[in-house]
Amino acid sequence: MQIRATNGKDASEPVPARAEQYFGIIRRECDRLGRLIENVLNFAKIERGVTQYHFEFEEPAALLHLALDSFRAHAEGQGFKLTHEIAEDLPELRLDADAFMQVMLNLLGNAVKYSATLKEIHVRAWREGARVAIAVADRGMGIPPAAVKKIFQEFYRVDQRLHTEQQGGMGLGLTLTKNIVEAHGGEIRVESELGRGSTFTFYLPVPSADAMQPQKVLAAG
Repeated sequence: MQIRATNGKDASEPVPARAEQYFGIIRRECDRLGRLIENVLNFAKIERGVTQYHFEFEEPAALLHLALDSFRAHAEGQGFKLTHEIAEDLPELRLDADAFMQVMLNLLGNAVKYSATLKEIHVRAWREGARVAIAVADRGMGIPPAAVKKIFQEFYRVDQRLHTEQQGGMGLGLTLTKNIVEAHGGEIRVESELGRGSTFTFYLPVPSADAMQPQKVLAAG
């Protein structure tokens, strides 16, 4: 026999279904708060000048798929369609995998935050000359032209009227993202149109052939 809710809220809905719904909400909030705390702590390290990155040669395609898999439950739980177009033959990059993941989760979270009606996010990654380009595009509210130059400033929000509890964040995510990208020798750009969405694209340098070669250890004597 199936047990049903008797609290008067929705007696026709099975208890397991309501429990799964509540679990999804709790999980999404925990993920959001976790990213918020991580952003604040990392920003504080940057302000104190004690940020340390651990650079290794990594495959960006694998890390992108990992980031998308990690974020998918959060996006789909809020009704978003998350798609991607990632070139699988991307060259290895010298980067800090954890910092790279934080950049991706910040950009994906930002896309969710500022999209209300058309809930679609598309991620692209391709090689562009001596760089790898990674773009996160949404179909959200867009950014006013006057705000584009300010978007990466600390504590800046595109629309200050947005309800903090609903949207989350402290205006540090994009600032931290820019700092991380530049620490990797890259750059980040944004293209946006009001009412039609935004595309954040960051570029990371492909290591030279010499940098990819194993370092020889010279014997003493």
